[in-house]
Amino acid sequence: MYGELKMLRRLLMGAASCAALAATLAAPTAFAQSTQPAAPDPQAAPQETAPQATPAGQGGGVEEIIVTGFRKSLADALENKRQSNLIIESVTAEDMGKMPDQDIAESLQRLSGVQIDRDNGQGTRVRIRGLSQNVTVLNDEPFLSGLEAYASGEGSGGGGNTATNSLEAIPSDLIAGVDVYKSPQASLVEGGMGGIINLKTRSALDTPQGWTVGGNFRMTTGEHARMEDWTPVGAIVGTYNFNNKIGITAAFSYSETDTHSDMMQGQNRSGWAIEPAAGTSTNPMATIPQKYISPELLYFTDRDTDRTRISGQLGIDYAVTDSLTLNADWLHSTYDILTQEASNKLWFNSNGLGLGIDPSQPYSIDSNGVIKSATIRALGAEGDSDVQNVHLTADNFHFGGKWDNGGPFRAKFKVAYATSEYNSDSAQQDVEYSQYNAAQPCATSPNGYCNAPLNPLAPGGSSPVSHGPAYSFNYVNNGTLPSVSYNAPYADLISNPNNAVFKSAWAWNIHSKDDLWSGHADGEYDADFIKAIKTTFTAGVRYTDDKINYSLSHYELDKSSAGQTGYCSNGTCYGTYGYYMDPAILNEGMTNAATGASPGGNFVGASGAPSQTPPVIPAQTALTAPNRAQLVNNFFPTGNAGNSILVQNLSQMQNPVQWLQGNFPQFPGKMVRDPINSFVIESQRVSGYAMADMGSKEDRFHLNIGARIVDTVQKVTAGALPANPIYISDESWDGSNAITNPDVVTAERHYTDILPSMNLVLDVAPDQKVRFSAARVMSPPSPYDLGRGAQYNFTRETNTAGKQGFAFVGGSGGNPNLDPFRATQIDIGYEWYFGEQGALTFGGFYKSIDTFIQTQTTSITVMDDFGGSTAGFTAPSNGAGGSIKGFEIGAQYAFDFGVGFNANYTYSLSTSSTHTDFAQDLPIPGVSLHALTAQTYYQRGGLEARLSYSWRSSAVNGDAIGSTFAILDATTNKSVTYGVFSRPYGQLDAQIAYQFTPEFGITFEAINLTDESQETYLQFKNQPFTYVNAGRRFMLGGRFKFGS
Repeated sequence: MYGELKMLRRLLMGAASCAALAATLAAPTAFAQSTQPAAPDPQAAPQETAPQATPAGQGGGVEEIIVTGFRKSLADALENKRQSNLIIESVTAEDMGKMPDQDIAESLQRLSGVQIDRDNGQGTRVRIRGLSQNVTVLNDEPFLSGLEAYASGEGSGGGGNTATNSLEAIPSDLIAGVDVYKSPQASLVEGGMGGIINLKTRSALDTPQGWTVGGNFRMTTGEHARMEDWTPVGAIVGTYNFNNKIGITAAFSYSETDTHSDMMQGQNRSGWAIEPAAGTSTNPMATIPQKYISPELLYFTDRDTDRTRISGQLGIDYAVTDSLTLNADWLHSTYDILTQEASNKLWFNSNGLGLGIDPSQPYSIDSNGVIKSATIRALGAEGDSDVQNVHLTADNFHFGGKWDNGGPFRAKFKVAYATSEYNSDSAQQDVEYSQYNAAQPCATSPNGYCNAPLNPLAPGGSSPVSHGPAYSFNYVNNGTLPSVSYNAPYADLISNPNNAVFKSAWAWNIHSKDDLWSGHADGEYDADFIKAIKTTFTAGVRYTDDKINYSLSHYELDKSSAGQTGYCSNGTCYGTYGYYMDPAILNEGMTNAATGASPGGNFVGASGAPSQTPPVIPAQTALTAPNRAQLVNNFFPTGNAGNSILVQNLSQMQNPVQWLQGNFPQFPGKMVRDPINSFVIESQRVSGYAMADMGSKEDRFHLNIGARIVDTVQKVTAGALPANPIYISDESWDGSNAITNPDVVTAERHYTDILPSMNLVLDVAPDQKVRFSAARVMSPPSPYDLGRGAQYNFTRETNTAGKQGFAFVGGSGGNPNLDPFRATQIDIGYEWYFGEQGALTFGGFYKSIDTFIQTQTTSITVMDDFGGSTAGFTAPSNGAGGSIKGFEIGAQYAFDFGVGFNANYTYSLSTSSTHTDFAQDLPIPGVSLHALTAQTYYQRGGLEARLSYSWRSSAVNGDAIGSTFAILDATTNKSVTYGVFSRPYGQLDAQIAYQFTPEFGITFEAINLTDESQETYLQFKNQPFTYVNAGRRFMLGGRFKFGS
């Protein structure tokens, strides 16, 4: 805590110093201003989902003071906040068009109380006061981006590595503004426990009459980008206003970015262990007189990500009469993401397979059992190539109208249809760098085959009993990112082609389709019969139908041409297909027929497996198939994980099915749906609301009070393993749930929520406001958490007796009986506005959470080829709730000599039912105790320069990695639950621009100037768990605007 407060003081002092320095440098100059009338708002009718935040000058005939550039955007956002009857934060179009904003999430990160998650250096998910359970709407309507439910990485092939609600597919250029509602009213769409994010597109009727065209074109590059050096990013927006009767808006955006990320991951495998002290166990890992924490393995990964985003918008507004206005909008987006990874899998232990720390060499372990430095004696050595090719589309259609004849009654309606489709094709190739046995021609064998290493010059030792230690590596913890070096005679272990065997290869597909219909009608009535105070009654109804169809499929290849035969064992039948193409796999049917063994004997060296059988899957190595090998140089440039690594050529894998089938043309293949990790979620919601607004500017207060009733019917349909499954594959683990007779399980829920709300605004002085809000809120569970079945992951292992086979290494699952997130919240606020663009704001908040879904990892034992192995199983469950309380402070001012600043700080203290063996009632995952954003800018004439810094303190981890992690204590054979925490993260962005003429300017932007990395640690701050560094990003280009 002291360290974080110390850091916070430094940040505040640094931001103040920057602002003072900029003010000193710019003091002699003046900033020019201009005025222009504000355009009337054609949507000023009753709103079912977004109360009007009227800029100054609307509705009262007052002219708005307008300045240019970033200063204008802050002024507009501040006026939106001031005029709103709710607690709101806003971003305007001028702001988004000129910040280093790659997407909407990036645009929101500087708002008070708003933080974002990142993936490969790009903003993805938005958190409001630390909470990610928010609802995103487009022009007040339900919205789909295409990334509502998706998965990535190696674990996605087993149904893992899931994520939700990313906004990266939507570019900021197509959005006119964003409102973030922290306090709801009854007319707002339900679904946001943290808040509501309303994206607003442009309307041509808000622009001057005639045509207007504007946009930008930039080139961008990442610091370590490998696929391409500079890539284009641009947008063009055009509007035509026909005499304020018909308005047409058309926009197009193109963005291509190439990002290189260095990653270290410890969460991929859950077989971590607390190794026993020497003399207390026969475990070969017990080599020193102290217990210590041993990962199963650490992944050091080079990741290259190429993103191509094409988006467009078309809108039409038609004032049919003075009373009736119709409008239609279409927002379209396609997004292609190509991810290529080369990884070094650094083995520490594998279900007891290993020899642990070398006691003859120097080592250092702290009192918590964290290895600070040591020489690790290892056995297997492995790397992999992993490619994911994603294509998604999203379309959002809206048609609506409003009626207002100037009388006491007004009405509006809207029908919306949104559809998104996500398709991901992935492939992985494991590469073995230690000796790997497979069936080979052998003159001494009676049938001409024997089991022998495919790479005899590699370090020999898959079994410590027969071979002893294969190699060793030096490990230095470093506290955040470890460094690794291999010892002689295998210093070139992972780059020497003599060592590399192309081991298991496989491919899979994820497909998600979401179709959402929504319609609502609303009426508003000014109750003139109430004379004492201005009162307006509003009521409305909405119907929403949403269907999500999510499928995970695996590419299975038929090995019958190589002699593979089907068989049955203990009531379970197996076929001739296989998912993993590994040269050590034998004919399972032949194995069982010859030995009578149970399933699991189809691997070279497995118990009961014949020692002299012909191969089923042909073997290839870097020497026999050099065209498949790729030497990745400058491997992991921001950390020491070896200078180069030899892996499967990544460019060959971009079409995963074509690549896999091309390597094994003799085995015809097909995609087979995994019924256990595929699901359909259907939900229908009927909601209605009624509310009253009382007060006016003359009354110096405004009171909104109402209630929304939401009735939800939800059905989750998924598959489950039957008592006697029929696999098309030769093993259960080799088919990944490829069964032809799944049980169909349907879980239905029906629940009703009553959501009352109250918002009060008091104008205690002409320039001061006091706000109070209370509301009941809810948010539905994630589709992944509801739909996924139990998935068990296996990997090939060798135990200390030399037996080989597949061992359970972890799993995950969903829960169709999850309750929605539900909470009661209270907000208070004070706002003081001064000058033309000055404000000091304070807000306090408290949220009592009734139910909070938590994801935890516990140790379970699953039967496998070794009689059962214990590993972690991650699943969501209904938590006991929790609370979050805190305050926000904001300050903003624009001096008249060109300098301005905007800063805010959020304090969030939370508790939840999440616990570990070290602490009870941990903070809510993802909620940082401290968050700070500071911006300072200088703008004079055509020159504009800006620095923006966002920082958040450490938090219980809130992403797909999970908030807890179970480790088996090998001494007690009991699991110990550790917490997973994200480290503090701060990012500094900068922009400098020059406007040569009113029509044209140039801009240079730099993102993540200080090259920060995102990191998590496991319980102890010096126990690294994950690390991601995407480097700096730069953009250079121009912007333009023309009009009639």
